[in-house]
Amino acid sequence: SLLCGVVSLFVPQVLFFGYETLNGLFSNSNIFSTEYLIVLLAAKLMTTAVSASSGLVGGTFAPSLFLGGVLGAGFHNVVEDSLQVLVQQYPELSTYPIVEGISGLPAFAMVGAASVLAALF
Repeated sequence: SLLCGVVSLFVPQVLFFGYETLNGLFSNSNIFSTEYLIVLLAAKLMTTAVSASSGLVGGTFAPSLFLGGVLGAGFHNVVEDSLQVLVQQYPELSTYPIVEGISGLPAFAMVGAASVLAALF
């Protein structure tokens, strides 16, 4: 539990269930950078593994939703940034509908959360 406490000093979003962070991603109000989403993913994965292996009280339902939602949001950011770079290098690609806009971050976060939850259970 000491390791979880130390990690939570630097990344407080990994505390408890992470529903506040998920709600922010689903409502598109918390826009995190891709780098910070990777930090969140690694920190929550590590603290969940340490907690489960040491016998602390906790489950896998809420962490799986958190991990999937953050992974989906990170994937959205990577795809969106990649499409922007492609359009800058190849302007003729801007006529394709996929380049004009992909689904929003909440859609990717929801699909990611549902996918990891389905894979877990």
